[in-house]
Amino acid sequence: MRISSLLLTAVVLSVPAFGQDGVIRESTGERLQRLTKMELSPFDGANWNLLSSWTNGDALTSEATNGKVVVIMTWAGWNPVASRALPMAKRLHDNYEAEGLILVGVHHGTGWEEGLKAAERAGIKFLLAHDAENKFREALLVDQDPDFYVIDRAGQLRYADIVTESVETAVRVTLGETVDQAAGIRGRLAEDAQRREAEARRTEAIRSQIDLRTLPEVPFMPPSKAAYEATTWPTPPRDDQNRGQQQPQEPPILMLPNTGYHPAPPATAGRAVVVYFWNPNDRDSYSVMGEMDRLQRQMGRDLVVVGALVPIQDENRGWQQQQDTKNDPAVLTTRMTQFRNARQLDHALLLDLAGVSLASMPSRQGYGAAVRFPTPYAVLASSDGLVRFWGNPVSPAFRSALDRVIRDDPGIAARRRAEAEYIRTKGG
Repeated sequence: MRISSLLLTAVVLSVPAFGQDGVIRESTGERLQRLTKMELSPFDGANWNLLSSWTNGDALTSEATNGKVVVIMTWAGWNPVASRALPMAKRLHDNYEAEGLILVGVHHGTGWEEGLKAAERAGIKFLLAHDAENKFREALLVDQDPDFYVIDRAGQLRYADIVTESVETAVRVTLGETVDQAAGIRGRLAEDAQRREAEARRTEAIRSQIDLRTLPEVPFMPPSKAAYEATTWPTPPRDDQNRGQQQPQEPPILMLPNTGYHPAPPATAGRAVVVYFWNPNDRDSYSVMGEMDRLQRQMGRDLVVVGALVPIQDENRGWQQQQDTKNDPAVLTTRMTQFRNARQLDHALLLDLAGVSLASMPSRQGYGAAVRFPTPYAVLASSDGLVRFWGNPVSPAFRSALDRVIRDDPGIAARRRAEAEYIRTKGG
């Protein structure tokens, strides 16, 4: 059923911009619906009056926040999880204060003095306030610490209860806007909805004439390196193995062997690539296989999914490199074929007992070629072969990153233009 532009616009304005800018909401269910209704509406300045004992500056008012971006972090000094967010908040304040960022830490009603001591130990210089009666929390539907909320330059509650990993992305998005641009967010979302509907109509018209899945590989001019460098890619997960590193690491190169594919090596030119790691002796690792195949079927025009069968880790002997029952190539080749046939998979599987693909993992723990990682686990690469995101491939953050790569990747756009011209000439 086709949704009219008016209805689609209403739908877009009633839900958070999930995946549109890489900002992920933490809440779910009914609470998410309630918070969504609060988003894109003016933040009630009277809420600041619910806070007391302002520290490191004067109490906030609507006038003081005019034209600024405000990040609200709820926390409690007695809560270890909440306190661990302090260094990240401090870094945001230090890096973006000059660009118009105000960061305020709203402490839980209990343990205020303890919280001040924890903040002092962490070298916190941003605003702190005491939610003595937890009324501020009630107004914002806070359910646990830390919760993060972002107010844009137009004074609107732009993002309500977002995951910690998305806070810096939200800050960059809102700081990059003028007051007028922030005020016009509803109109921009409506325009985006109309564009998506128009694209859906064009796609449906094309599908009625040609099956995109059987479209031949159309030659195209790959974008320049500068085009990729100018693209805003998803903010990668924090690498806990490199916390002391000041500068962000260069994205690693996606490493894949030339042989070992079943049924055949996939065509990756002008496409994003998701590689997930699995082994038939590790149930958790292949629990996502069905979901990965759905991704391939839904996004096959722009995405290549590869299931890399890698060696398993034996808890007693470490990584098994010898030719035993679990890692015998002949046995695993047979099992890989059985997996693909039994599940009628559309995506390619890869036998990679040498662990070549594991070199694509941005954070590697262990010794030598031995790599430990949680399962399920995958890496996402853009069409230039650089890894842009990693982690659990069925998590909201991973899916949002994938949507963003496919939307913004210049190589995908170049290939699509070539395909559109091919379709036009064939249909002409």
